[in-house]
Amino acid sequence: DRIREAVLRGLDPHRRVALQLAMARQLAQVPELSAVAAEQYLPVVDAVDGIAERRQVVRLLRRAADQAALVGDHALVNALLVAALRLIEPGDTVTLNEVYSGRHAALFSLGRLDEADEVYRTIVRLFPFAMQRAEATAVQVMSLTYRKRFAEAVVLGTEALRALGVAVPEADRRADELDHQFDHLYRWLGQTDTVDDLARPEITDPTLLAASHLLNAVLPAAYLIPDPVTHAWLSLEAVRLWLEHGPSRTLLGPAGIAAFAAIALRGDYATGYRALRRFLAWGEARGYEPESSQTRFL
Repeated sequence: DRIREAVLRGLDPHRRVALQLAMARQLAQVPELSAVAAEQYLPVVDAVDGIAERRQVVRLLRRAADQAALVGDHALVNALLVAALRLIEPGDTVTLNEVYSGRHAALFSLGRLDEADEVYRTIVRLFPFAMQRAEATAVQVMSLTYRKRFAEAVVLGTEALRALGVAVPEADRRADELDHQFDHLYRWLGQTDTVDDLARPEITDPTLLAASHLLNAVLPAAYLIPDPVTHAWLSLEAVRLWLEHGPSRTLLGPAGIAAFAAIALRGDYATGYRALRRFLAWGEARGYEPESSQTRFL
C-alpha cells in the first residue's frame, strides 16, 4: 500500500486523473469487475462527461453500493452514493429519490444521525408525495426511536401512514376503535388457516408494502413511550391488511405483535399463541428471513 501511494503521489495530477479514468473505463467493460470500476471512478467522477457515460457510471456506483451494503460497509455505500448524486441529471427524479434514500439509510447505519437528518430534510423538500419518501420515512422513524425521541417517531410514522391511506385515528379516539380492530384478529383466526394463507397471493401493491414497512418501524416507538393503545391499534391494523389484502413477509413482524395486544389488553393468551404459531408457520413455509426469526422471537 505504501509503495502504491508513493507511485501515485509521484504522478502529475492531470496524468493521474487521465490514467485513473482510463482504468475505470476499461474495468467497466468487464461485468464481474464493476465494483472495482466504481471505486476507480470515485476520485475522478468530476472528469466524467457525456450523458451516456454519466448514466453508466451512476449505474456502476449504485450497483457497487448495493454490494457494499450486503457486507455492512456503509461508509463505502455513502461515498459511492455521494459520487452518484453528482452525476444524476436533475430531471431523473426516480433515480435521485432512490439514491438519496440509500444515502440516508447508510448514514443512519453509520450512526451519523445529524447528517441523516439533513438528507431526510432534502428528501422531504424534493419529493412531496408520501409514497416517494416512504422508505426514508421508515428509516427516519427508527432514527428518532434510537435517540429516545419516541413521541416524534410515532407522530412522524402515523402521519406518513395516513398519507399512504391507513386511517390511523387521532390519539384520543384509538381506544374506542380497539374492539373493531380486535375483530380482525378473531375473524382471521376463525375463518382461515395456514393452508388458506399459503394459497392466497401475496401483497404486491407498492403502497400497501410501504405502509407495512412503516408499521414495523413505528411499533417499537409506540411500545417504548409507552402507549399500549397505539401499539395495539397499529399491530392489529397489520392483521387487517393481511386479512383484507393478503399476506406479506413485511407484515409478519407487525402482525405478530398483535399477539401482545391480545394478552396485554384482553388477557387472551390462547389467541396470542395461536396467532403467532400461524404467522410463524406461514413465514417458515415461505422461507422468509429475518421475518420468521422476528416472529419466532415474539
